[in-house]
Amino acid sequence: QPSMSEGASRTVLESLCFEVPVLVSDIKANKDLVNPLPSAQKLIFKQDDPSDLADKINTLVLNTDLYSIIQSEVKKSRYVYIDDVCNKITNFLR
Repeated sequence: QPSMSEGASRTVLESLCFEVPVLVSDIKANKDLVNPLPSAQKLIFKQDDPSDLADKINTLVLNTDLYSIIQSEVKKSRYVYIDDVCNKITNFLR
C-alpha cells in the first residue's frame, strides 16, 4: 500500500543505494528522494490513483531501456546522505 505520509523511506533509500529504480507515491518525502533524477516524474505516482501506479509499473516492466536509463541516473545522482546510508547498509549486510 502506498505511503500517505512518512519521513525518508528506508525502502526507497535502500533501493537507490543498490541502484534499483523505485516507484514512489507523491508525498513530499518520497518526491524529495527521487526528484534529483532527470526521469523522476516517471517514478512518482498519485497516491490515491491505482491506475497511475499500474501504468508506472507497466512502463518500467515493459520498457527495459527506460529502466536502464533510470538505473544509470540513480548511479550518477547519488548524493552525500544517500552514499552514507548506502555504506551503512552495505556494512550491516556484510
